[in-house]
Amino acid sequence: TSLSDTLDTFYQHYATVHQIKQGRWGDKTPLNTFYVYHIRAVFPDAKFVHIRRDPFDTISSYLNSGIYTDLEEAMYRWFDSIILLKAFSKSFPHSIIEINYEDLVNSPVEVTKNICDFLEINFETAMLGVGLDVERLGDVSSLQHHQNVKKPIDNNSIGKGKKNLTIQQVKKINRFLTKNSIYI
Repeated sequence: TSLSDTLDTFYQHYATVHQIKQGRWGDKTPLNTFYVYHIRAVFPDAKFVHIRRDPFDTISSYLNSGIYTDLEEAMYRWFDSIILLKAFSKSFPHSIIEINYEDLVNSPVEVTKNICDFLEINFETAMLGVGLDVERLGDVSSLQHHQNVKKPIDNNSIGKGKKNLTIQQVKKINRFLTKNSIYI
């Protein structure tokens, strides 16, 4: 039995036990960004959806959720993931789609249809709603930074980063982005 077969069996069992209708399984673990090459080695047909978000909003979110307490660590987490996914995209362009978070929340139907086309699955309007399955998605209820999964799609988080960060933090992030020639 291969690792891919073992993982597939686990996810199929989980879906059966929790009565989750599924045709495919996926994982929305941001840390997987750092393991895309490993994941692709185990699942050569895997497809990756990279949701790229404004760096100020992302970094602020890391800090506010407690994932990081140090601004520099949060900046490098964002930066390293962007660089890694750019390289992965060049190596495996048919395995990854990049979408902007802002586009997703402002035009959820259009962007979700594009994602579905990429994944070769049928779009269903129910994909845009908050379903009963949310509570059965493992750690959603137990982790503070997953609480928005329970809420309807909205664009309230766009631009929130610069509002939540101090002037000094914004300046430091701007210097970092300029130095590294990256800005969305």
